[in-house]
Amino acid sequence: METTRESWGKRQLAIQPQAINMEINMKYSLQELVSMENPYELLITKDNGTSLNESSEAIQQLSVKQRTALVTTIILQCPTDGFSKLNAMVHRTLCPEKFAGAVERACILNRLITKLHGDTPHLVFSNPEFDVSLFHEFADLVDHLIPDRKAFSEKLAASAPQEQHSKIARQLHEIFSVTLAKTDNKEIQFGAIIEEKSLSAPGRNSLFTPSTSQEKQATQTLTTNNIYN
Repeated sequence: METTRESWGKRQLAIQPQAINMEINMKYSLQELVSMENPYELLITKDNGTSLNESSEAIQQLSVKQRTALVTTIILQCPTDGFSKLNAMVHRTLCPEKFAGAVERACILNRLITKLHGDTPHLVFSNPEFDVSLFHEFADLVDHLIPDRKAFSEKLAASAPQEQHSKIARQLHEIFSVTLAKTDNKEIQFGAIIEEKSLSAPGRNSLFTPSTSQEKQATQTLTTNNIYN
């Protein structure tokens, strides 16, 4: 008859391989990082950043493209109230500096886009954190966070003061000249919406409505460069 001690010993032997596997799995390879579907859980929340430390060598080996893709997925999986904690955790671990910097920049971009969806989106363009290069670096993140470009343009056009229309149009062109997918349903329509509003208003009230031949020529040039469409 099996004693209690023997029974306990067998249970410990059965558990031990699982514990060893769990310890091994805390350190991820380059390929595992690249194919990881839930990196926010596995690297950040599962063991309070231990896996991030253990996997620092593989993280260091990520190419720029791979690192950007991994950071983008982490940001998309992070809860709304978790970005400060995420940024702090990454910086206090032994995580490679380039990866930590990428996470920090992505958090800033996420914050800016959140404000773009707010009541005063035009204020983002004068925000000290605003940087066009962030939108270029994380183009896929922008595409996920601003899926409806037409609705975004309409809201921005409704909130922005008239005297800022030209500046905002130029900045949108700089942002989306890299991130914008060249398809009909993805076009940034801010300029077209503003122009339509100005044409329907009495008198010449818009920066987008040319009166002289020089202004007409300038408008045609800007349109060709896809600033207004």
